[in-house]
Amino acid sequence: MENLLGGILLLSDKAIAIGDFCSISNRFGVVEDIPLRSVRLRTLDRTLVSIPAGVLAQAGIENFATREKILAQSLLRLRYGTSVEQVTRILGGIRKILDQSSNLESTTSRIRLVNFGAEAIELEVFAYVLTADFARFLELREELLLRIASVIEAAGSGLAPTRFIYMHGQRVTLPRL
Repeated sequence: MENLLGGILLLSDKAIAIGDFCSISNRFGVVEDIPLRSVRLRTLDRTLVSIPAGVLAQAGIENFATREKILAQSLLRLRYGTSVEQVTRILGGIRKILDQSSNLESTTSRIRLVNFGAEAIELEVFAYVLTADFARFLELREELLLRIASVIEAAGSGLAPTRFIYMHGQRVTLPRL
């Protein structure tokens, strides 16, 4: 009876629909079917999970299909040795990219110097990409990151992929583990 009532409530709420990409009880997948007593979810590893409607009525459901934009957030780690002038140019160049991109929500996009970390100068990029399609989001985020990398290169700096140890005036480069 609980599953039947849960199914009726689920259908009337229209919280999910067939084809929606969701997280239900910490399981990610695409809704394949919504019979009255359960929901069938095709998981990322391609298994089919049947979740009773009674469980769904009490579970947290996150429906990614209803979003109109996707957050792109990255921590950029500039190598030490980057001057204040270079950091200022990098911040300005990235702000220009964020402001001029028609694929980003301009009112919330930002770049900020957030920390002088143990191994790098840290900048945080925060931008909503104006698409609901995840494949398109990946494409636009890649384009954004490549444009940001160009700004960093043009300023004469670079990202901090390695660790340096200075011993008696000589620099030794260690690979990151």
